[in-house]
Amino acid sequence: MQAKGVGSDFRAEAGNVRAAANEDFKVRYDNLKKRAWGQILRSSLLNDRLSNQARRKVEASAESIYAMEFSVANIHGFLAGVIQSLPSIYEEMIVDLFDAIIERSSDNVVFYRSWKSNQKHRIGMRIRKSRFIMPRFQLSFGGSLDYESERFLADVDKVWGYLMGEPHGYEGLVAAMKKSDLRSSERIASRYFDVRYYKGVQTLHFYPKSSEVVEKINKFVGKLRQWIPGNMDEANSDFQKQYEGGEALTKEYMVVYETSARNSYGYDRPAIALLRSLKGLDDGETLQLDRMSSAVEAVHNQHGLHCGPALAKAPTAKLICMGEQRTSENSSAQVQLPLLAA
Repeated sequence: MQAKGVGSDFRAEAGNVRAAANEDFKVRYDNLKKRAWGQILRSSLLNDRLSNQARRKVEASAESIYAMEFSVANIHGFLAGVIQSLPSIYEEMIVDLFDAIIERSSDNVVFYRSWKSNQKHRIGMRIRKSRFIMPRFQLSFGGSLDYESERFLADVDKVWGYLMGEPHGYEGLVAAMKKSDLRSSERIASRYFDVRYYKGVQTLHFYPKSSEVVEKINKFVGKLRQWIPGNMDEANSDFQKQYEGGEALTKEYMVVYETSARNSYGYDRPAIALLRSLKGLDDGETLQLDRMSSAVEAVHNQHGLHCGPALAKAPTAKLICMGEQRTSENSSAQVQLPLLAA
């Protein structure tokens, strides 16, 4: 029996109010949870360790993160997962920075014959040891670097801090440049690099404090991509000679490379072609790499360089004495025979 004074329309309205309230609560809770997870994603724990690009990749999966319950257990689980993934994240950060330096300017690139024997073109690259250049660095109206340029330098600090075993608490590029007048074009010193900014052409020149600084990233990426062996002692002296002398040899490679061009116009950078090939973006077009491989081979033939593995050392010979039976008054003669060590 229907209660007196209460119609069915009242129950419908009450149900609608509850549904609306529940929906409003859900929207508010989801927004609150999203903001809370956003604070975790932008926390110093991640920002101080991850490069700009690596952080963006983590944020790209934000929707699945936002869907999780915002609880202590989930926060700890998320951060533990990031920390556990740090080695692979750092590996990607290092490769991304290496490729960015190679891509920004042809002057940064040194070519050499790579180690991997089953690679079609056997071309390796490294960053020039004495100096490299990064164009398109802009200043803000106040004379400081703009946001994107500063983020790039922060990535350089993080990558080299990791490579040198000093991830935190050192005088990096960002700190050094914030204390300096960039418009003066004076040389600015930081922990691992001196830098000089040329305002007119908006380029930043990096001068490593030692060749070891750049070789850290060169050898990390070189080993990862099998351009160099895990231990340089595995390679013969010619391989090491062409690697160490790559700056001078690259000039010769490029002379041969450029004379082999079918035309003198168009975008022709073998370093970019190699990176595109590594990333599967070349669409099977390898003309530039064919020409560079031929140029390297021609220059090596001119210099008598034959790169390959080090020759195995001959086994050490041990001498044993085999005494002859005494047949006279004189002491028996002893014959020495070589015995190869097993």
